[in-house]
Amino acid sequence: MARQVDAGRHADRKVLIARLHDRAASRASVLEAVSTLVEERWLSTSGQYVSAIGALGRHGKWQGAIHLVAEMLSQKMDLEVKVVGSAITACDKGRQWPQALQVLQLADAASLDPGD
Repeated sequence: MARQVDAGRHADRKVLIARLHDRAASRASVLEAVSTLVEERWLSTSGQYVSAIGALGRHGKWQGAIHLVAEMLSQKMDLEVKVVGSAITACDKGRQWPQALQVLQLADAASLDPGD
């Protein structure tokens, strides 16, 4: 029974992550997906964070993008260039240039990892 629950949760996670890439998904649907992924702690790789940050940026939620960067730092995850770039793009789309600079400062303080 536990394996069935785990398999179901894994399938839910995959569906939510796929929703982040769906350009036709509604704003509410994307925000719900990000919220669930964060609450369940299902974002575990920098690539998944990039997807979530990018989805938030597409929907004008630059604050959420910065929050995810801060969450990564609190979890002692490396900030890769892709993560920082996605967060800066989210800020740019919202015309929040001071916050984009703040993301750069966070990356500088955290010793940015160039990633793959």
